[in-house]
Amino acid sequence: SSGINAEWSLRPGLQDPAASQKQCTKIGDQRDSKDNENKRVVAQNTKLSIELADLKKALACKGDGERAMLEASNELRVVRDELENLMDIISSKDNKIADLQFEMAEMDNKLTQLNEEAEAKTEEIKTLRSQVRDA
Repeated sequence: SSGINAEWSLRPGLQDPAASQKQCTKIGDQRDSKDNENKRVVAQNTKLSIELADLKKALACKGDGERAMLEASNELRVVRDELENLMDIISSKDNKIADLQFEMAEMDNKLTQLNEEAEAKTEEIKTLRSQVRDA
């Protein structure tokens, strides 16, 4: 029995019921304070988790947007290359048309020259026929 009293005497506040009640109230208040702090930290953690999820979604959307822009850029590059090829074809056709127009102008000149020669020969034939008749 004296060992138990010695053990009880080592624990302050347990000998006096009023002191023991105060100690319990103090521990209860500390527990409530820690519980409230824990709830606040859990709420803050939940808020941060939601914010993190939102940021991850926004980042994923940004990544999707960047991928879409890259795909559109690649498509535009393909279209630009096709347009350049078409412009080269058009330029080549324009050069061929210019060459053909030049050849046609040369043919027109040759035709004019041939018509003039034919007219001159016709006049010469008329003159020679007239001379043959007169002779």
